[in-house]
Amino acid sequence: MTDDAVESILRIHKKYRSQNNICGYAFLRAFPDGKVNGKKFDVDEKIGSYIDVRVNGDDTGADKAEVFKIHCLKEFPFPEYPNEKFLG
Repeated sequence: MTDDAVESILRIHKKYRSQNNICGYAFLRAFPDGKVNGKKFDVDEKIGSYIDVRVNGDDTGADKAEVFKIHCLKEFPFPEYPNEKFLG
């Protein structure tokens, strides 16, 4: 995590928290040396569905640090599979 990671999350959340059609935020991840995992986003902020942005869009092809709003996780829980080792 960068030194300002929590502040960045809180800044974005303050901006979008009242928009219930937004269920979460995705942030770039980096290695300990600071090199970004994958490539940087083409814009600083983008609003879209997970499918449109991450699957069909020009995604960076790397893991992201994702933050979800709790009301979305309660309304749309992750599926559960027998013997799954889920880390959430």
